[in-house]
Amino acid sequence: HTLTMFGLVARRIAGASTLVRSLPVLANGGVRCCMTTEAKKSVTTSDGSSNWVGLTMDQDFEKKNEQLVRPMSPHITIYKFPATAVLSVLHRGTGIALASYVCTAGIALAINPLDVYISAIQSWHLPMPVIAAGKFALAFPMAYHTANGVRHLIWDRALQVTKEQADSSGLFTIGVTTVLGLLAAFM
Repeated sequence: HTLTMFGLVARRIAGASTLVRSLPVLANGGVRCCMTTEAKKSVTTSDGSSNWVGLTMDQDFEKKNEQLVRPMSPHITIYKFPATAVLSVLHRGTGIALASYVCTAGIALAINPLDVYISAIQSWHLPMPVIAAGKFALAFPMAYHTANGVRHLIWDRALQVTKEQADSSGLFTIGVTTVLGLLAAFM
């Protein structure tokens, strides 16, 4: 439903004058949100039948659904998301990570020069596997965001757009990302 106006609305619904406080009016003439019990009683459709399915001010959502014997909606964890959906979320997440890197590096370099940070990290005497893991964690977002960006550019040319091609290009992107991340980690 699209909203047509907000604010105080005095509407004439099926011949009854009803004042609805600060509620949006829907394009189909209904009112979104909840109403007082008195206002609810006067809400009817143009053919005279009651059509109110929302909550009144004195109702509780869970109790109403129990009384109507409505099943609860399943939780998001029961669904198996397609690979393309997971890769899309990962693309957004790596974009956020890259923006965070740039902001953090900019602030850090405004405070001290780069050699101060390199000296501090070297003074910790971290073992090589920890340093490699840290470098991989820093390189992965850049590698994935770049590889997946190229994938999107290919899609913009209307290539590789079937479900099977999108799935296989997603796996290829993960493979390229892993290789680039590992190369960066061991440089």
